[in-house]
Amino acid sequence: MTRTPARAAALALAATLAACAPLAGEGPAPGPSPFRAVKKLVLVRRVDDPRAQRARDPLDALRETLAARGYEASIVEVGSREDAALREVDRLEERIAARMWNRERVLARPEALGADAGAVVAKLGADACVGYHRLLDLLPPLLPPPAPGWGPPYPSERAAVARRPVGALSLVAADGSAAWFPWGGQGSERDPRALINPAEAIDALLAALSGSAGDDDGG
Repeated sequence: MTRTPARAAALALAATLAACAPLAGEGPAPGPSPFRAVKKLVLVRRVDDPRAQRARDPLDALRETLAARGYEASIVEVGSREDAALREVDRLEERIAARMWNRERVLARPEALGADAGAVVAKLGADACVGYHRLLDLLPPLLPPPAPGWGPPYPSERAAVARRPVGALSLVAADGSAAWFPWGGQGSERDPRALINPAEAIDALLAALSGSAGDDDGG
């Protein structure tokens, strides 16, 4: 799954705009995990070129794991169809990525995106949807090293790499609650709070579904 340059530029612009304008209803979702009642999920895969050969990705592994645990899970592909419901799903996933791609690589508490986000999920006939986000084409270049004794100080190496995951899973419930599970990136192996790879992100998402991560601040 490869984004076209035009789409990558548009999503990067959306990220800048979204960082300045909070989502409706954004804020920590109070109480226990809002995903505890989820039983049926739709997994959202972006396919910009349906003719391109596709390798196995985290959604394939997630669907198998969910099925083994008794969840009902199906995959839909967005980006190459004209179905109105799927266009809404596509826009929702871009909205989430634009808002969250530059946040710290560690887990955050669930957020309330609002009834409009939940309505998109409900139209799919699901309790929640999961998006798979490749973030490499959104990352800005690394900051140069600090200048020796002159010029404005640059952030430390840890600060420079803290917002640089390479991929993420997003989870949105039909009540509008959402969570973000980013992984990888430079320095992630040195951060004990960070998810290293998609397998760890899947485990964290499953923990959210079971409710075992509902009260975890996650950094």
